[in-house]
Amino acid sequence: MLGAGRVNYEIAQDDELDHHFLAKLWNQPIGLLVTAIATLILVNILDLESISTAGSVGFLLIFGIVNFVGYKLSKNTGSNKVIPLVGFVLCMVATIILINQQYETNLLGVLISISIIGFCFIAEWIYKKTEKK
Repeated sequence: MLGAGRVNYEIAQDDELDHHFLAKLWNQPIGLLVTAIATLILVNILDLESISTAGSVGFLLIFGIVNFVGYKLSKNTGSNKVIPLVGFVLCMVATIILINQQYETNLLGVLISISIIGFCFIAEWIYKKTEKK
């Protein structure tokens, strides 16, 4: 949790999150409190399989996007295009397989995963539309 709370702080320093996340509480970034509250709520509401599914889908999507960005920036970085492209494709295939398999046995986990991802995209869109330049 400490690492996740620090991530919010560093992303806010890069102007990708609201600067309220730069505030500190008890000498810790406020993102730690947000992460702790969200974790407590999810752990007490959801079953372990749903949490696991949501986490797995999230990590696969993040790693897929990182590989896609590596592919797109390969000219700037002088790196091989094939490796990140294969990584992106494999992450997306694994995500589809995971969602398909979990859809049959853990529909709640799939719906929670989609809801969390959708919420993140909507929150980011709202933040970018309303942030002061």
